[in-house]
Amino acid sequence: MKASLMISQDTIHSKLKSAFAHDHIEVIDAKGDGYHYELIITSATLAQQPALDQHRAVYKALGKDLTDAIHALSIKVKSPTEESE
Repeated sequence: MKASLMISQDTIHSKLKSAFAHDHIEVIDAKGDGYHYELIITSATLAQQPALDQHRAVYKALGKDLTDAIHALSIKVKSPTEESE
C-alpha cells in the first residue's frame, strides 16, 4: 500500500462530483477498509469514451493525493439509458 491515509467515500464522491457535476456517481467501500473502492458513474459523456480515457478522467478528477491513498479502484461507467434499464 502506498499510503496509510484512509480515504472516505464522501471525500471520493465530493471530488468526483466537482468534476462530473451532472452525472450520477456511486462510491462503494468494497471491503469496508477505506482502501478498496468500487465506482459506478452514469454519464453520457464518459460512456462515449474508451475505457482507458474514462479511467484517466476519473484519476485526474481524484488527483494524485487521493489516487496514491486508494489501493484498488474498480470503475464502471454506464450511459443514462443503461441506468434506466
